[in-house]
Amino acid sequence: MIFAELDYAATYSEIHDELKDYLLTHFSQVDSGLQGDSWFWIILDGQKVAIDTFSAMKHQVKAAAPGPQVQRVIEVLQQNYAVTVYPTPQPEGHEEPYAVHTAPTAEFVYTPPASLHGARQIVVKPNLGYPVGPPVTVSMAVLGRVLAGLRHHSPQAEILIVEGVCSKVSFEAIMAKHGVHALLDEGMRLLDADQLDWVEYPNRSPQPVRFKTLWAPKLLQTVDGCLSVSAFKRTQLKGESLISASLKNLYGLMPRAKYKARSPHSRGQLHRPSVPLVLQDVYFTLGSFFHGGVVDCTEKFVSRDWQPDRGDSLPIGQVIWGDDLLAVDKTACLMANESTPSYVTALEHLRSPRSIP
Repeated sequence: MIFAELDYAATYSEIHDELKDYLLTHFSQVDSGLQGDSWFWIILDGQKVAIDTFSAMKHQVKAAAPGPQVQRVIEVLQQNYAVTVYPTPQPEGHEEPYAVHTAPTAEFVYTPPASLHGARQIVVKPNLGYPVGPPVTVSMAVLGRVLAGLRHHSPQAEILIVEGVCSKVSFEAIMAKHGVHALLDEGMRLLDADQLDWVEYPNRSPQPVRFKTLWAPKLLQTVDGCLSVSAFKRTQLKGESLISASLKNLYGLMPRAKYKARSPHSRGQLHRPSVPLVLQDVYFTLGSFFHGGVVDCTEKFVSRDWQPDRGDSLPIGQVIWGDDLLAVDKTACLMANESTPSYVTALEHLRSPRSIP
């Protein structure tokens, strides 16, 4: 995956030696070569980050998946070079498009993205912010299979289940009501997002809507990867339908203390000017930390108004999962007989390299 590209006036062969010397002053494990193309391999915490010209006329920063190692390399390069950071990672020419899978709920067996195989620490963000069962929230059956799949492919990983509730009912009471503790093994921890250390994350959108930065748990940038596990819901806001799936699920990571409006129990600031527009900021701020999403579409929740915890359920009987939040949500809409949300279409355009100024 391509994360960034350097900008310089010289040719890549002319800048190779200078770049090599610069990298060696900042990283202890650097391998390099100049044979037709220029390339560098940097090893950080056992992970490889590449800087090469294999698919462009200028050096690009590449890795198998997002992570703190990629961010560290980009930050070092930005100290000495002009660097264009892509709002979301772009596939190389030889890489397959985003993979999305579907299965009847009874047959669902979760296999995480390859980037999370053998991981040391993983964040799972489940859609459990209300004291109401499925389809308002994700079912314990689907969440349990996701955790089992992660454990199978990362036997030694610490798995952090992180949620921020949207209710006057306490986090502890809501988690107990759902029965989450019964799913956890000794290497799994349940954490309240509102009680974690927060940091500001930059919005890398080429066209920010409202927020130049967003506050979220610091640990997102230190773990090997994150996963969104959501329900599938349709509500009505300002006369328009809003689809909530794996991307909207990320709202629960943002602290209510920072984003409350009239009610201290919700995140009303993230509804202005509208949720579909703010979701663009959320995606370009936090989306790159998520290696995949799972949507529990066993039932579709349909609200008669704006309330995300009161409405009707319609049977769908499917689980959708993959390595890209937008692709997963788009497929979930198809399975649930819903139109692709405007915010998904807008984000697909904005994340294209052609949209980067």
